[in-house]
Amino acid sequence: MPWSHFRDLVLPGCISTVWGRSGVGKTVLSLNISLNQALQGRRVIYVSDQPASAMKTFTFLKNHGFFNSREIEMIEDNVNIIPVGDFDQQETLVMHAPFFFIPDEKMLRSASYRKTLRWMDVSLEDRAIDALEQISNPSFIIIDEITRLYGKLALLSENPNEINKRLAMQFGMLRHIARVQRIAILCVVSPRLMKVDEGIGGEEFFEEKPVASNIINYWTSIDIHMVTHDVLDERLLTVTCKHQQGNPHTRLISLKELFYMKQSSTEVM
Repeated sequence: MPWSHFRDLVLPGCISTVWGRSGVGKTVLSLNISLNQALQGRRVIYVSDQPASAMKTFTFLKNHGFFNSREIEMIEDNVNIIPVGDFDQQETLVMHAPFFFIPDEKMLRSASYRKTLRWMDVSLEDRAIDALEQISNPSFIIIDEITRLYGKLALLSENPNEINKRLAMQFGMLRHIARVQRIAILCVVSPRLMKVDEGIGGEEFFEEKPVASNIINYWTSIDIHMVTHDVLDERLLTVTCKHQQGNPHTRLISLKELFYMKQSSTEVM
């Protein structure tokens, strides 16, 4: 599937967010876009607080004939999954993400660059220094989910405003990287129910919104809301592009239009 099929979802120079209820297919969509990029020879950094889920999907695709041997090799070469265990690790990784964009091999092998990479994420300490070339100069970055670890910490924190500031700084850094490097960035976001009104009889009305919606609306350009349509028995995406001048443009897309994989395969992912 050509990259143009995803042009309404992710764009170079912009941050997109995808959100919706658990099990609606946010991670599956993110992986599909990653595979699309990898098969065009572009490097992808996939940051995940639940890396086993992504690895399970890749293993399924590899073992069930969705790709030939050459395509599997391209995916393995170009998709790099980086695990994060807590909000501090996520923050350190994001705030030092500019170090992924290196001008040449000389800088890659410099002592200061090695020291920074070792410090910014403990998961990188187990990598050989030669393997760091595999994550340099990516064309696409995904963080799945960027708000899950934030939400856990905010609930326990005595100063939630400070946690909000730290998340906003991460989004600010990501937008800076997207614009300067002209790459697409996709952030998977958790949903939450917010009270919006109260009826005459005291009945409360709630609306589903992304976690940290004020922060996300400020820093991102494309909003992707995923829902399951019970009557049509399919998953739909409401895509709102806010980067255009004037009123935001909204489009409804069926998930079936975008997938590499057969619909039946999503049940195991």
